[in-house]
Amino acid sequence: MSAHRWKDLDEYDQARRLGLISDPLHAVVDEARERALALVRERALPFSADWPAWTPDPGWPPPELPPNADEFEVQAPTR
Repeated sequence: MSAHRWKDLDEYDQARRLGLISDPLHAVVDEARERALALVRERALPFSADWPAWTPDPGWPPPELPPNADEFEVQAPTR
């Protein structure tokens, strides 16, 4: 496995210090991190060697945007 690094650790640590991420939630996050790394190590989907050859089922309909997709407003996050 190639080297990895977790993104946004500073922000995550700050959220922990502020109490926004509880100890039980942090334990769930740690478990999810370990499961993700195990998938990479095992070359399991979606990290398997077969992934580059994947194609969608030809019977699937093409995706469609909802009828009001052009009415959606993007709002900047507030701090």
